[in-house]
Amino acid sequence: MQFEFVKDMPRAAQPEMTIDISFLVGKVVFVWMIMLLFPVILSNLVYEKQQKLRTIMKMHGLGDMAYWTISYCYFLLLSLLYMLFLIVFGSWAGIMLFKMSEYRVQFLVYFAYMNLQISFAFLMATYFSNVRTASVTGYLFTIGSGYLAEYLFRPIFEDMSLSRSWTTLMEFFPPFSLYRIIYEFSPPPSPFYRTDFSGIQWGDLSDRKNGMKEILIIMAFEWVTFLLLTFFLDEFGTLINGIRKMVSVSHSSVDGNSQASQKQTIQLQESEYSVEMDRTDVLREGDS
Repeated sequence: MQFEFVKDMPRAAQPEMTIDISFLVGKVVFVWMIMLLFPVILSNLVYEKQQKLRTIMKMHGLGDMAYWTISYCYFLLLSLLYMLFLIVFGSWAGIMLFKMSEYRVQFLVYFAYMNLQISFAFLMATYFSNVRTASVTGYLFTIGSGYLAEYLFRPIFEDMSLSRSWTTLMEFFPPFSLYRIIYEFSPPPSPFYRTDFSGIQWGDLSDRKNGMKEILIIMAFEWVTFLLLTFFLDEFGTLINGIRKMVSVSHSSVDGNSQASQKQTIQLQESEYSVEMDRTDVLREGDS
């Protein structure tokens, strides 16, 4: 009886607590790691434009559709290999962002984002003509988007007093969609991770709380839109360049014709003047 009420009553064991590395480094670091391919793709596309490599390939019979298809497949394969190594290494290192969620879900979501990132790089490549400017802009866009997602998008997303339509509207900006994916895949915001967190499974895609379904719809819509805009701007740019060449050729031909007519007029005037001089000389000799 002297030990009564000294020891607690038996109760269920508490979940094991482990340290989560993704909390220590922050979500924005993983956003930068995934977006790191964007300036690489953009620089390669602009380099081919600046060095006239695409023009040379077109001179050898490569069509526009074949060029875009080959380039797209190459960058998609590169992106998938990059994400595969990132997920495998992250799971091996024990990062819960890559370890807990089902791999089918991760493949689907990251595959959709990689396609969106490539199409967005294709669209931006139609604007730049200098590879150095494109490279600097791409890296600044990557770094700035990460900070905007961390300090602008996340507070708005976590503010439950605001309407969810604001979050949906902001997710049309591709880096914000990526940050939302990283946010949902990450454990709760705590330096310690509870083993009862199971991540996002295949059946959770239709859950409106994590928003994965609407993110996939937004990314698919933007992917198609960016590809169509790229094709339109590329064909429009080719048409404009053709019109400019035709105008320059017509101007040069008109200038050439005018110069030729001026030369002919000068030559006629010179010949007439020489004839008059000859007549004058003949009359002087006759008078003498």
